[in-house]
Amino acid sequence: MRENSKTSAKVAQMFELAFDFKVDKEKREAAMNNLLVLAKEKAGADLMYKAGMAMKIHTLLKTEKNENIIIATIRILAELCKDNIERTEKILQDIGIPWFLDIINSKSEDRVNAAQYCIQVVLNSYSKMDNKPDSKPDKEYCEKYKKEIDTILSSLLFCTTNRTFTGEGRDAVIEIIMRNIHYDALNWAERLVELGGLQRLMEVASELEEYKYESAMNITSSTRTVTSVCLARIYENMYYDAAKQRFVEAIDEFIKDKLISPDIESKVRVVVAITTLLLGPLDVGNNVVAKDGILQMILVMAGTDDILQQKVACECIIAAASKKDKATSIINQGVNILKKLYQSKDDSIRVRALVGLCKLSSSGGTDVSIRPFADGASKNLLKLKFFPEMLELAKFAKHHIPEESELDDPDFVAKRVIALAKAGVTSALVSLSKTDSKNSKELIARIFNAICAQVDVRGTVVQQGGAKALIPLALDGTDKGKKTASQALARLGITINPEVAFPGQRIYEVIRPLINLLSVECSALENFESMMALCNLAGVNDLVRKRILKEGGFPKIENYMYEEHDLLRRAATQCINNLMMCEDTIKLYDGDNDRTKYLVVLCEEEDLDTCLAASGALAMLTGVCKAACCKIFDSKNWLDAMKYLLANPNQDVQHRGVVIINNIMNCSKDVATRIVQTDIMEVLMALTKSELVENQKIKKLAMQALEAAANWKLMEKCPESSPVAPAPKQVENALDKVE
Repeated sequence: MRENSKTSAKVAQMFELAFDFKVDKEKREAAMNNLLVLAKEKAGADLMYKAGMAMKIHTLLKTEKNENIIIATIRILAELCKDNIERTEKILQDIGIPWFLDIINSKSEDRVNAAQYCIQVVLNSYSKMDNKPDSKPDKEYCEKYKKEIDTILSSLLFCTTNRTFTGEGRDAVIEIIMRNIHYDALNWAERLVELGGLQRLMEVASELEEYKYESAMNITSSTRTVTSVCLARIYENMYYDAAKQRFVEAIDEFIKDKLISPDIESKVRVVVAITTLLLGPLDVGNNVVAKDGILQMILVMAGTDDILQQKVACECIIAAASKKDKATSIINQGVNILKKLYQSKDDSIRVRALVGLCKLSSSGGTDVSIRPFADGASKNLLKLKFFPEMLELAKFAKHHIPEESELDDPDFVAKRVIALAKAGVTSALVSLSKTDSKNSKELIARIFNAICAQVDVRGTVVQQGGAKALIPLALDGTDKGKKTASQALARLGITINPEVAFPGQRIYEVIRPLINLLSVECSALENFESMMALCNLAGVNDLVRKRILKEGGFPKIENYMYEEHDLLRRAATQCINNLMMCEDTIKLYDGDNDRTKYLVVLCEEEDLDTCLAASGALAMLTGVCKAACCKIFDSKNWLDAMKYLLANPNQDVQHRGVVIINNIMNCSKDVATRIVQTDIMEVLMALTKSELVENQKIKKLAMQALEAAANWKLMEKCPESSPVAPAPKQVENALDKVE
């Protein structure tokens, strides 16, 4: 009771402020926003409804000019209707459906969004749906309130062709219809066709922003796209033949009515409507284009001198060329027209004509025996060879034999890619990458990856902002697009200093896409390139190394150390070697596992780079981790591995071996004893005396290891020249024995 009284007092106080025009503007806005907050609570919504909030809002909006207050009142009304059928029915009776149509008729995006939400809430109340994507209506409620739902949607449908409506409002109305017609929603598609809704939507689809006449509708740049999606959704719900036939007949009726008129305007609008169909229900659009005279009419319009007709016709040709048979017809009848339009002085026409030509020229796919534009084609320098048996079989079956072009040879492709990169295609791709279309992002990523495959132009890609553009492409898009963008980033990270390729925060952002490439679903090349790039990144600083570990990179990289493929095993070991400089990596080797043991095994690898990486990692590990020094002896072949390192002809490998032994000797007396009991001490003595060892660091470290043995009282010091008493004959031949 106390809570209700408090809420009641708040509502009354806010009412006084919000609906009084004499009150200061800021106070009224604050009061209305407070009422919106209260309306989201059950008690507050009940109190407002009983206080006649709906009628107050209805009266207020007749004179209110403040846009913020108008938006707040619409949202309040939506909250009053939400999940409450009794309040919804009473509010609709009091203020009527036309009021909702009036409030959505605005140029203000926020107001249109609020009104669109409010109308959807009303429909949800009648159907027990909500705004979640997988929400489904209650069939009993839909049947009970069928009349109300039908009235609301019919009113919205009739508004689509209202000439007084704003473009923003029209888009919102079509979106509401699109949201509710599906059979998973209110299943209103067939009813829409019965009411002549298709003809109305086609009227909207035939409008042009550039072409204004007396009875033109207001539209936005998105109207035709929204309409095409709506038409596609309606056609999707025509799931039996009779319904599809009614859909097609309604479209045909609209086109016939327009074509009867002799004026050019009607024909332009028909072509625009056909383009919209081709972007939505493609089958219906193709059927229309296939009718006698339609394609010829489009080509005639393209051949006129009127810029608008040329533009409209080009767009229709581009949309129609998706089907091979339509592309063939266009090539046969109108390719010369497109070539002529490509010479136009108007850039918008030239671009459209070029896109049309590109689409037509690619209609044959990779089969070069299908030549849309035979003129100007290169001569065949080389003929592809087929398997004779398969060739004979194909001929017997009268099957078309595709041919590949010699221009698809890697050398030709590389030259084209380099030419594009030098022409500045990266800058264009960076601009295009800001699109919201995931399919477009995938295509952009594929082009980037093809360019980055050429080592010579990778620096140009980075200079022109390619690396910056690739990171978002690698994190958002289709699976193939993300993978391709990640591979392009890896290629940049391999040959260019990571601090240059990915400056600042970008060096941390690039890690996740690279780690994603370590998936078993990716190709071996993608795995290899990713680890090479991560290896370079791990060499930058400790923060980068910690980020790699945090993103789960260590177990994925370590997994490839066990691969049979030499290059994958090498890249993984090199990456682990660089990560070993991080304290967190040392902790992973310090635990109860066989990781150190496997590094000892890798030290005997025939591949020099793998051996260097494994021994380098082991040298760093034993220098800071005493447990690792003890774990070396867990390997059965530890002695052979150490001898292999110490007697290796490569002095870099030898240096790493001496460092490992020196670390073990300085670890503890028990561990050092195990080394002294072997003939490794003889090898160390030989290294200090041998003239073949040019690296003085190796001699110095070998001497330190021997001194450590003496300090542990495991060997005796020689008072004269040598600090340790060697075994004379054995020292001379120690290295030879090991080799």
